[in-house]
Amino acid sequence: MRSKRFFDFLSKIILAVFMSFSLVYPMTTTLLFPYSALIILGYVSIATIIYSVMFINRLTARISAVLIIAATGVGIFILAASQKLHHIIDIVIWLVNYINDDTELVDIYAFVLTLLFCIAFSLFVYIFTIKKFNFYFIALSGIILFSSQWMFDFFVDKAYISFYTFIASIIVYYLMHIYSKKILDDSNELVRPSVFILGIVPLCILVLFLTNSIPARSKPIEWKWLDNKINLAFDFLRSDKKTGSSVYDIGYFSLKTTGFANGNTDLGGNIAPNDMKILEVQTNNKIYLRGNAYNIYTGNSWISTPSIEGFNSPLTDRFNAPIIKSDGTLINIPDVVMDESMDIFELKKGAIALYKYEPPNDSVFNQEDNIWEDPSDEIFYLYSRSLDYEDDGDILSRLASNAKIIVKFTDIKSNTIFAPLKSERFQYFSDKSININRNDEDIYTSTESLEKDFSYSFESFCPKLSNSFFQSILRKSWHGFYNDEIDRQTDRIYNILYDFYLDEIIVKIGRETSRTVWDSSNEAAVKAIIRNSSDKYNLGDELFEYLTNYFSREIHNPIDMDFSIYFLKSIGEFRELTPVNDFNDFKKLNEYSNKIYQRYLEVPPSVPQRVRDLAVSIAKDETNNYDKAKAIEKYLSSNYPYTLSPGDTPPEEDFVDYFLFEQKRGYCVYHASAMVILARSIGLPARYVEGFVLPPKTNSEGVYEVTNRQAHAWVEVYFEGFGWLTFEPTPAYSLSLYDSTRFGPDMSGMYPQPNVTNNNMNPVNTRDPNMPDYYPVYQEETNTVLRIILITAAVILTFFLIVLIIILINILRRKYRIKRILKMPPKEAVIELYRIYLKHLQLQNMPSIKGETPLEYADRLDGYKYLHPHKFNDIVSVFMKARYSRNEVTESDKNTFYQYYKTIDQKTRKSLGRYNYFFMAYLQGKI
Repeated sequence: MRSKRFFDFLSKIILAVFMSFSLVYPMTTTLLFPYSALIILGYVSIATIIYSVMFINRLTARISAVLIIAATGVGIFILAASQKLHHIIDIVIWLVNYINDDTELVDIYAFVLTLLFCIAFSLFVYIFTIKKFNFYFIALSGIILFSSQWMFDFFVDKAYISFYTFIASIIVYYLMHIYSKKILDDSNELVRPSVFILGIVPLCILVLFLTNSIPARSKPIEWKWLDNKINLAFDFLRSDKKTGSSVYDIGYFSLKTTGFANGNTDLGGNIAPNDMKILEVQTNNKIYLRGNAYNIYTGNSWISTPSIEGFNSPLTDRFNAPIIKSDGTLINIPDVVMDESMDIFELKKGAIALYKYEPPNDSVFNQEDNIWEDPSDEIFYLYSRSLDYEDDGDILSRLASNAKIIVKFTDIKSNTIFAPLKSERFQYFSDKSININRNDEDIYTSTESLEKDFSYSFESFCPKLSNSFFQSILRKSWHGFYNDEIDRQTDRIYNILYDFYLDEIIVKIGRETSRTVWDSSNEAAVKAIIRNSSDKYNLGDELFEYLTNYFSREIHNPIDMDFSIYFLKSIGEFRELTPVNDFNDFKKLNEYSNKIYQRYLEVPPSVPQRVRDLAVSIAKDETNNYDKAKAIEKYLSSNYPYTLSPGDTPPEEDFVDYFLFEQKRGYCVYHASAMVILARSIGLPARYVEGFVLPPKTNSEGVYEVTNRQAHAWVEVYFEGFGWLTFEPTPAYSLSLYDSTRFGPDMSGMYPQPNVTNNNMNPVNTRDPNMPDYYPVYQEETNTVLRIILITAAVILTFFLIVLIIILINILRRKYRIKRILKMPPKEAVIELYRIYLKHLQLQNMPSIKGETPLEYADRLDGYKYLHPHKFNDIVSVFMKARYSRNEVTESDKNTFYQYYKTIDQKTRKSLGRYNYFFMAYLQGKI
């Protein structure tokens, strides 16, 4: 009897351990504590074992309670005496700040809180599982925990093991609850609690295996009535308290705010984007709406460092961004002044210079494209022309088209202004004053949350990515172009200064004095002044001072000339020439480019060397930065298939490294992160960008309706002389970005679509060479059918394996039971065998009648000749001797009693039938 109670107690202990684990692990994973499932399982196991010792009886429970109270009091006294009591408060303050993302993870605090979770939850589960069993309390606690985590989007994918554990455990708890009620009703004649628990565990595992293995539909089950009710409820919860409108406040945009997340702060994991409508966009151009950009990779996430003073600072060309009220009036223009970004300024200035630049031995640049001609007989006229050359606009129009775009917020509130690269001339339509800022990554944000229906318009330069002229210009970009351009323009400006302001006077003075007036040292000094001046005004002042001093003090004036007046007039005219203005602009661009290379080349030491080696091998055959970036883009889109269910990256692994060499599949976050790190590894400044792409088609009104399903991540690479340029390493998206005949990605949001087919239903070979081989729909359907067949076969085999294991266990259990009985002393063996015989007779519908003595029961059976030719009285006489007589039961009596076992067992088999007997004996274990 003691062994039975021990196994009953042990089975409940094991059940309590798994239930405690299922409640603790979701908490630690939500808080991103670095403890695996096995560690948490170990902690709750230790806690549960300690509780089993503490509460073994009332005396130990009281002693344990006294000791715990005493130890707590002594601990608090020691902390107070040593003035360390504040550590307890520090943990609470840290936890609050940590939850609000205001502080970093502290290992010791995480460890202490993990232990507290394990102690508290294990105690709760132990009490309501072993001391005072209560199914309702246990079930309600788990339902509240998991439901609240899902509602607030705190649940992370790796915590699913705890959810499955909870489901399996709660099924056992429920069946135990029913079992307990049967016990109270005296109607349970089945098995002991331990055998009951162990017997239903395989059933629970089978149910979980089947539900987790059968493939789900690609589309959710649609109950429109229920969906409408749920949507109304969520709309009410999300409603704006001021306006009552149904909105979702995403604050400052990131992919995590779009439903494009797995509940974890780390990159990657399985996702399921939703269809919440975000924006309405009117445009005729392909655009990527930027929402956020990041420059620092940590190994498992992207972050942005604070702005650098002067990095993307305002230039002299400024324009207002007016706010237009709904009635058409303008408000607060002076308060909202936006500056042209360096990226746009670089396109307008640097691209022209890059176009004119002819690299030595250049085999890429086509001289026929060079429309820039400088007539030598009009050189001064050219120098004195305005900044906007007639040909500048022509060159820019060949590089990029000008798009006019209108964006309107729909079901959201946000602080982010969504716009493509190189956007300008913003106009905001709002009935209240707003303050718009631009950060280092050219992301536009408002200091106040912008309401639903807020709209704005702007213009954007959209690069002609597929144009050969555009590509030839980009291939001429290299790091050091601006520095080289400054050297060239220094020489050019010096030549202008010399030809138009110095040459004549130097010749005159030389003719009068018959000596060298101007030599290479003077040329070097003037060029140094030109190159090192901060702006044209300092340049003018420094040149005036140098030239006046030199000609007035160093040279005897034979022509009676006032050099001060001459150079004052000359320098004033000189510094207003276009080349001088352009020169200062290029020095600003050079400074900007140097900061770009400092900011966007960082690769953390945690990235393994093999990632850098891969980048080098991909780009080894390319001779320019543009083709190197294109090679990386094509490599990723061609070799890494697209999926929304790539699984999690192990915590100890670098996200990019694991994707490139182990996982080898993923969605846009994976491809974009990998391209940024690969590009940086070979010296290409790159950044990770998040935002929205446009859907393939407009609605009936010609408006693009952007939902969370169009959330996307991509890459921007910097090219000196052009600025930032979008790259698309994600399969399926690159086809849309570079195909001039197609608008919008050939997909529904995040999901790649099959190839276009012709009228004969044969696949049309229009696939981009970047597209992976898995893409055609007919292969995907074949793979799906094969996968269903394999899963079904695996489920069937698993089912039969479990059944076989149960049968073997029951066969061994029956044999072990008989052997155990035969090893008992004769008296105990007879009593135990008699119980077995009574159970067999009950299954044969021949039970004893209430109030009937064993002898009367035996006489009744013998009267029926039920065991003929044997008599049941012979069995009962031995049982009466063992149960009630003081006479010793012999081994001979035990053997005689046992001889009836086969007879009764065969009678039961015949009475129940072959199949019923097999089911009850070998599957249910009742016989």
